[in-house]
Amino acid sequence: MASFKIKEFAAMHGVSVRTLRHYDQLGLLIPAHVNRHNGYRYYGEENRLTLQLIVFYKELGFALAEIKTLLQADPANQQQALRFQRNLLAMKQQRLGKMVDFIDELLSSNQHGATDMSEQFLNATNQQAFEQDKAAHLAEAKQRWGQTQSFQQSQQRLAKYSDADVQAINQQQQAIYQQLAALMPQGVADPQVQQQVHAARMLIHDHWYDCGVAQFAALGQMYVTDPKFTAHLNHYGAGFAEFLSQAIAHYAQQAEAG
Repeated sequence: MASFKIKEFAAMHGVSVRTLRHYDQLGLLIPAHVNRHNGYRYYGEENRLTLQLIVFYKELGFALAEIKTLLQADPANQQQALRFQRNLLAMKQQRLGKMVDFIDELLSSNQHGATDMSEQFLNATNQQAFEQDKAAHLAEAKQRWGQTQSFQQSQQRLAKYSDADVQAINQQQQAIYQQLAALMPQGVADPQVQQQVHAARMLIHDHWYDCGVAQFAALGQMYVTDPKFTAHLNHYGAGFAEFLSQAIAHYAQQAEAG
């Protein structure tokens, strides 16, 4: 069985020795063996998978304490998590492909005469589509920090989706948000606004997990308490995160009253 000293193991994975020691202290990544005479740490193959998962969850925005909980889940869910990671990398790959296409077109235009490539540039460098996909998954995944049935259910469904499926689902969500942003002047109680809010809940319910009204209301609160979600949603318009949160709260109140 392969065994790596801490410095070697750190270099293999692009992290610092200090980081590995910190993970050990937190009980997040415990070495396979520690020499009781000199205190040297040695890492094995199982540690490699664990570290890869830690890096993956950090990429998705989980705190270390949350990651520790996720790592203690059923090992079968780790395979689903790897599928999740693959989808994330595929999104990045798609964005890089657009940037390569833009450079090719730019080189071609320089050879045959300058052309207006503003639209192509915006398409190539637009981070919104990637952030949209990433945030959509993370919104569901972070419910109760991955400890609930909702998280497990969303992972199980995601494992069955192709990249095209995920893209289609997120395009639906993006369309709903765009319509809601256009309706902001009408106020959160407007019937059209509430119709789109219901569509947003049902999209989660149908594609990610069984999303009840109370759970949806909690998600709406997260949109204004988590800076990452707030910043992402405000790409649809200034104050959109607050508007959406209030619209969801109104939706929940109406459902309770009805």
